Amino acid sequence: MKSSTAHVITGKAQYRIGNIFFQSNIEGSNAGWFINIQGGNVYGPFREKCVAESILEGLLRKDRERRASNGH
Repeated sequence: MKSSTAHVITGKAQYRIGNIFFQSNIEGSNAGWFINIQGGNVYGPFREKCVAESILEGLLRKDRERRASNGH
């Protein structure tokens, strides 16, 4: 897993751990944990990191099942 990094840009903070990141901003809109999937698909916000992790686990399981059914 990649190490955590923090970026602060004009009142926004992002903390990235692999494909899961936390975003907050001064207005408080769209604050929470997000999942960033290859291809630009972003899911979230989720209030708790454990929820985002379980969603990511489900997405990965679904992708593995899809690949297995296609013979990959």
